[in-house]
Amino acid sequence: MISCKHCESLIPTYYNTCPVCGQVLDKSNKVRFKTFKHSPTKKSNPLENIDTKEYTFKELDEIVTTSK
Repeated sequence: MISCKHCESLIPTYYNTCPVCGQVLDKSNKVRFKTFKHSPTKKSNPLENIDTKEYTFKELDEIVTTSK
């Protein structure tokens, strides 16, 4: 990438003029980016924590009354 002296835009090296301001680009203003290698974080599945046990109406009534 090349940094334009006039408008400070970052432009690919194959451009000869800045597409933003129209000025001629100086090829000595090359900018290099650092690349970092990060290990991807493992995401937990939110569906694993759901209780899939079946309830009867009596149990549901007890759950509702005890939660109040």
